[in-house]
Amino acid sequence: MSNSTKAILVFLVVVLIVLGIWYLVAGKNQPAPSQNPATAQTVVTTTQTQSTPADGISQSGSSDASFSVDLNSIDSQLQTVDTNSASVDQSLNDKAVAQTE
Repeated sequence: MSNSTKAILVFLVVVLIVLGIWYLVAGKNQPAPSQNPATAQTVVTTTQTQSTPADGISQSGSSDASFSVDLNSIDSQLQTVDTNSASVDQSLNDKAVAQTE
């Protein structure tokens, strides 16, 4: 066999071993199926105490006022992203400083 054929075979064997290990590890991380069907159908009910979630966007309401609140919240979040992006851009444009001993 030529060297390139040997290299391809070694590569394929390594890939198969890695995939086999991944398959075994992924299978162990999955939760075991429930043995008792009665517990699998348990329903949990909760009540929502907040009218707006943590991101500031309301989940219900179709009035102009609620749309305005949602748009203002989205605008402020986009301004925060813009500020963070400018900060990252500034750090990427950092100039080297002469170091002294």
